[in-house]
Amino acid sequence: MDGLIVLFLRLTGLFEYINYGPFGFLGIPFFPLIAWTSYFLLYFYFLPSNKQWMYFYVLVASLFSLMFSNVLENLGIIIWHHGRILIPFITYFVWHCFSTWAFLKLSKPIKKSDLSTLFAEGRLILYCNVLFPHRK
Repeated sequence: MDGLIVLFLRLTGLFEYINYGPFGFLGIPFFPLIAWTSYFLLYFYFLPSNKQWMYFYVLVASLFSLMFSNVLENLGIIIWHHGRILIPFITYFVWHCFSTWAFLKLSKPIKKSDLSTLFAEGRLILYCNVLFPHRK
């Protein structure tokens, strides 16, 4: 998903990575995708269950991403072509809102009758470890 968003932003001319050398394809470097994946794993792990705190959490995470984006722009790693505050904040806010919504829809509790099917297919361990790492 991260790669698709970065590719969309690059194709629309809003954003691009620079100075990544041979470590990329189609203008998208490999290492930031790994970093965004790690970021979202931690983001979902610490996602609060209370709705009011969840809204605040999404806003703060979007602001953090904006701040880090400006640090990377000052270091000469990325370029936002249409401003450094508004367009990046809207991008990160929509990204975090959609990701949170998708995570909540995909991480609904499974029924007890479905456990045997998931276990037989070998997906139960993956399902429990990836979607519910903080639940026991």
